[in-house]
Amino acid sequence: MAQQQRTRFAEFDIGRAISILGLPFVHVLEEGDLVGILPPGFLESHVFLLALSAFGAPLFMACMGANMVFTRHSTPGELARRGVELLIMGMLLNVGRLFLPDTLFGSIAAGEFTLSTEWIYDLAGCDIYDFAGLCFLSFALFRKLRLSPKQILAIAAAALVVGAYVLPYFFANPEETIQNRLMGRLFWMNEYSCFPLLTWLIFPALGYAYGSWFKSKDGDEARWQGMKKMMPVAAAVFAVTTVAVIASGQDLLLVYASPANSYITDIPNVALVGSTLLFAATLTHKIAIKIQGSRALAWFVRTSKGIIPYYTCQWICVCWLEYLIGDLGLQQYAMLNEWKYWLTSFAIVIVSLQFAKLWMAMKAKRKECGQESTAATA
Repeated sequence: MAQQQRTRFAEFDIGRAISILGLPFVHVLEEGDLVGILPPGFLESHVFLLALSAFGAPLFMACMGANMVFTRHSTPGELARRGVELLIMGMLLNVGRLFLPDTLFGSIAAGEFTLSTEWIYDLAGCDIYDFAGLCFLSFALFRKLRLSPKQILAIAAAALVVGAYVLPYFFANPEETIQNRLMGRLFWMNEYSCFPLLTWLIFPALGYAYGSWFKSKDGDEARWQGMKKMMPVAAAVFAVTTVAVIASGQDLLLVYASPANSYITDIPNVALVGSTLLFAATLTHKIAIKIQGSRALAWFVRTSKGIIPYYTCQWICVCWLEYLIGDLGLQQYAMLNEWKYWLTSFAIVIVSLQFAKLWMAMKAKRKECGQESTAATA
C-alpha cells in the first residue's frame, strides 16, 4: 500500500511551515502597537490575528518535539550541541534585531554615536530560540537518562504546575531587570517572560509523545484509526475547559492566546491548545497523504527546512522598521491603515521566504563543495 511506504512523514513539515508563515502578521501588529503607528481600535479589531501566535508557537514546539523522534541526530551529545547552537543564535538575533537598530537609529537621532541606554536589555531579550535551546538541552538529559515518552510527559506536566503556580507565587516581579529577564527564561516572572522553559516544555513533550506513538504504528491506516479514537477525547477536553473558563468569568480568547495574555501559560491554556494541536495533527496527516508527491508538498518541505532563516529574517525586518520609526520619530509618516498593514506583512513574508530560499541554496552549495573537496583528496 503506497501510504505505508512513505519514507518522510511530511505532516510534521506542514506543521512547522504553518507555524511560522503567519508570524509577520502578528509581529507587525504587536510592534506597531508598541511604536504607536496603529489607529485607535486597530489592535482590538484585529485581535483574532493574535490567535496565530497563540497557536503557531505551540505548534512549532510540538513539531520540534516530534522531530526529535525521527531525526538521525538524536544522541544526547548531538541534542546538547544543537541546544547550545540555538542559545547562541538567540543572542545573535538579539544583536541583529534589537541592539544594532536601537544603537544605529538612536545615534542618528542624537547626531552622534550614542550607545543605547537599553543595550543590556536588548542583549538579554528573550525569544523562542532561547526556549528551543534550553529544550534541546533538557531532551539531551532525558535521552541520557533513557526516559520514556510517558516519563518525559510526566516531568513536563510537573514542570508546568511548578512553573505556572508555585514559583511565580514567590518570585513574580513586574520590574524589568536583567535578573528578572534571565529568570524569566525558566518560569513566568512578568510580561517579558517569553516562552519560559518550565511552562512551555509541555508542548515539545506532547509532540515527542505523539511522534513516538506515530512512529510505532504500522502504516497510515493504523495511525488514522488511532487518531479517530483520540479526537473525541480531545474534543471533550476542549469543551470542558471552555465551559470552565467561561464559568469562572475569564476571557476565553486571552486564556487561549498566551502571548496576548502576558505569556501566561497554565493548565487551562495547555488543555485548550493541546487539544487543538491534536486536531491540527490529524488535519496535517490527511493533507500530507492527499498531496503526496505534489509540488505543494515539496514547497511545504522546503519551507520547513528553511524555518531558521525565515524566522530570523522576519524578526529583523520587523524590528528594524520599528526602531527606524520609533527612534527617528516618524510615526506621523508611518501610520498603518488596513491596506498598509496587510501590504507590509505580506512583503515581510515574501522577503523572508526568498531569504530562506537563498540561504538554503548557499548551504547546499557549501555542502556540495565540501563533498567534492573530500572526494578529491580521497
